Amino acid sequence: MGKTQKQGVPLLAVLSLSAVLHFAWLSHPANVIFDEIHFGSYVNAYCCNHERFFDLHPPHAKLLIAGGARLLGYRGEVKFGAINDPYGDVSPVPVRFVPALAGTLLPLIVYILMLQLGASRPAALFAALLVVLDNALLLQTRIIALDGILLCATLASLVAILAAIRAQSHWGRAAYCLLTGVLAALAVGTKVTGLIAAGLVGLCVCVQIVRHFKDQRVVWYWPRKSLWIMAGFVITYGIGWKLHFMLLTFPGEGDVWGLPTGNFLADVIRTHGKMLTSNMDLSAGHPDTTPWWGWPWMHAPVFYWVHEKARLYLFGNPIIWWSVSVMFVVVLVNLVLFRVSELKVISGREGKPALWLPILGFIGAYAPLSQVTRVLFLYHYFTALIFSILTVVLWLDHVGWLRADGVTQQRASVYGYLALVVIGFISVSPVTYGFAPGTWVVDYLFEIFPKWR
Repeated sequence: MGKTQKQGVPLLAVLSLSAVLHFAWLSHPANVIFDEIHFGSYVNAYCCNHERFFDLHPPHAKLLIAGGARLLGYRGEVKFGAINDPYGDVSPVPVRFVPALAGTLLPLIVYILMLQLGASRPAALFAALLVVLDNALLLQTRIIALDGILLCATLASLVAILAAIRAQSHWGRAAYCLLTGVLAALAVGTKVTGLIAAGLVGLCVCVQIVRHFKDQRVVWYWPRKSLWIMAGFVITYGIGWKLHFMLLTFPGEGDVWGLPTGNFLADVIRTHGKMLTSNMDLSAGHPDTTPWWGWPWMHAPVFYWVHEKARLYLFGNPIIWWSVSVMFVVVLVNLVLFRVSELKVISGREGKPALWLPILGFIGAYAPLSQVTRVLFLYHYFTALIFSILTVVLWLDHVGWLRADGVTQQRASVYGYLALVVIGFISVSPVTYGFAPGTWVVDYLFEIFPKWR
């Protein structure tokens, strides 16, 4: 086996694990779970009954989920009337397939992005494995929800723009720029918070211009290449809305927000205005809402579903969430100290990791939500969580805790930490999958952390 093949084996193992964890028991529970009551009805509208509806989010991710469900044979049989309603004779797999696929592919995108940011292969694999073994990310990508698509599109847009920066040929760079625009549009078209993708892409372009400002060829080169990014963005975002209006042709609950007038651009603008005002006007409360400052510490897990002794809770893997949150603060403090003093990190690695990108990604994904007054949940922290994992693992790789020699050449402490991560994952898994021991797990966790109740 060649060196390249040997390097690919651990990544293939991680992806295989991700696929198994996402698709095993995907039809369980065969009941409507939490936000499936909303997103499931939107899938019905797009794929089957074509009744107009109104949602706070753009249509792109919902269209992907509906398209996947339709291709797998779903025909709108489930009504999604209330949480815990049974799916009946219909398998939930078709409507949960696209979110599960996004969740499966997310570690691969993380792995590639880590390499582009300057990480060693073991460090990139380490970050991917942490994403695979987080219970909250896993649960949210096993139900009808938008977050897996949002995370994949956001991170993949960064992979594409970084690939464009490194591309050698004119048309190769143009193709990557076009793909960047497509992926950034998918992120924004999933949730408005996907604007972080567009912002970071624009920042990467600006950094290239500033770094090569004295080279007039480069200064004018990137603004021209940005036209490809804008083209990909506008076309993709426009197609999503065009499909939205084309598919929703029958009267429905969304008619109370106003009927389409037949002017595509005017209808898109009007709908965006309704989305903005509706987001601002949300005032309903929820017992599991979480203050933004408590997200890194998993302040309040979200109750999703219960049936007898089986329960679903949006718990993250506590080992990952708490250790990454603490280490992220440590990294920031160290970076500040290194900047204002003569302290230096002694590292045998060539070059420096691009820590600025995931740090700014964390700030851009996290800080704006602190000003939002509507109900927010633990899953609103997912994008910031991923960026904090990238930051911490990049830094640990740079200072030498992770060794570049290979996955079998790591320190004992690395294996010890991964063992704790696995224990954390297994401990929380009953309420991730809705297994019968869920009552015992929840009671035990609530006994340790009574404020979670």
